[in-house]
Amino acid sequence: MKISSKLIAKIIGIIIAVAVVLGLAVYFIPIFRVTTIEVTGNSRMSNEQIEEAAGVPDGANLLRINAHDTAANVASLPWVATATVGRSLPNTLVVELTEREVAAFVNAEDGPHLIDTNGREFIIDEPPAEAVEITGEWDSENLSDPVEVIASIPEELRAQIARLDVEEPYVMRVHMEDGRSIIWGANEDNENKARALSAVLQMEGDNWNISNPSLVSRP
Repeated sequence: MKISSKLIAKIIGIIIAVAVVLGLAVYFIPIFRVTTIEVTGNSRMSNEQIEEAAGVPDGANLLRINAHDTAANVASLPWVATATVGRSLPNTLVVELTEREVAAFVNAEDGPHLIDTNGREFIIDEPPAEAVEITGEWDSENLSDPVEVIASIPEELRAQIARLDVEEPYVMRVHMEDGRSIIWGANEDNENKARALSAVLQMEGDNWNISNPSLVSRP
């Protein structure tokens, strides 16, 4: 039996209409309710802090949640570098985030200001053990220079640093925990200076100048 093109068109129209109705029903009637918020990537913050920042109430329609706005809410937390929000049907909102890495800190009257690896002050909190204190003539506009210097130093040597002193805009000095002092100079040629730092720390002498790593000297 031959099916007419009009009948085929009618059947297709009915299928589309049913699909639209079902889609609208799923979207507007909270069949997929949020019962679980799954958080990954957090170590500095609790799940509860992130869930509160997300602002999604229990029982909300999972399909109607604005993922972009919810991610922006989470990203507004000081410790969060990036955040994405997705859905896992039938009932789970998925929040994936990356936390800021602390490179350094500066002490101020209101407490230690933590600085991330981009040279940005982002929170007043207790500095982690790996953070290096920055002292001297610093301000929020030039913190990226000492942070880049710190990042160029291998972790095993970084752990021995007491502080990095910004003596002038282009003169930085590394103070080691054992009392040794090394003039680093400006934020340039850091890879070679890091090698020079490693070398002088294996030599006798409390004061070194590695601002020109190819001509290390003792001031």
